[in-house]
Amino acid sequence: MASMALDAKANGDRMAYFWFGVALHTMQDSTSPSHQGYQLWTNHPSEMEVINHVRQEMIKPSDNSELYQVTRQAWRSFQNNDLSGFRVK
Repeated sequence: MASMALDAKANGDRMAYFWFGVALHTMQDSTSPSHQGYQLWTNHPSEMEVINHVRQEMIKPSDNSELYQVTRQAWRSFQNNDLSGFRVK
């Protein structure tokens, strides 16, 4: 998705921001405290699973959290046309 974002950006296509968002979402999910440990998520979660998940996502991580670091990293990489910055350790 990151390469699609950069290709679209190079062509002046506004879809670049959509593809950037898709790539960023993946990076953020992998570093979000509420997603740590890659919990199993089915297509049919119970109501309590949804409530617990949403509750966890409502907690704002610190500005120095890994989630914020990869967000800044991805945005800089998008601005600089640097595909290598769309990686999470």
